Amino acid sequence: MKENIKKELTRISVVFFSMFFLVLIAFFCVQAQKTTSQKKLIKMLEKHIELALGEYYAIETKIDINTRFSESLAFYRIKNEKKTAIAVLARITGFSGPQSCLFFYDEDFTLNFISVLAFKQNMEYMLEENHLDYGITDSILDYWKRSIQKTIQEGGII
Repeated sequence: MKENIKKELTRISVVFFSMFFLVLIAFFCVQAQKTTSQKKLIKMLEKHIELALGEYYAIETKIDINTRFSESLAFYRIKNEKKTAIAVLARITGFSGPQSCLFFYDEDFTLNFISVLAFKQNMEYMLEENHLDYGITDSILDYWKRSIQKTIQEGGII
C-alpha cells in the first residue's frame, strides 16, 4: 500500500514540476518578446523623429504617467546635443479606425504633430500632411493636442 502511495506522489510531483517549468519558460519568453518589441519601437521612433525634424534625438526614457489617457498615450523623453524634448505616441481613433500618431513637444512649450505612423515603406509619404488619408481630421488633431498638453501639465512632466 505504501509503495502505491509513494509511486502516486512521485508521479504527481513530476507532473506538478513539469507544469511549473513550462509556465516559467512561457513567462520568460513573453518577457523577452516584450523587451525586443520595445527596443524595435524605440529604434523606429528615433528614425522617424530624425527624418521628420532633420536632427537625431535619442530616446532616453519612457515617462510613466497615470491619467485618463494612459491607455492611449505614451511619453518619451528625447534628447540630442542641443536640447531636450518629449515625443508623444498617441493612439487616435479617426474615421478609419485607430492609428498611431507622433507628436513632438519641445522646450518652447509647443506641441507639433509630426505624422501618422503607418505600415508603409515610403517614409516621405508618412511625413507629409497625410492624416486625412487615415480619417483623422483637423478637429480630431486639435482635440488630442489640447488633451496631450493638459496631460503634460497635470502629470508634472515638465
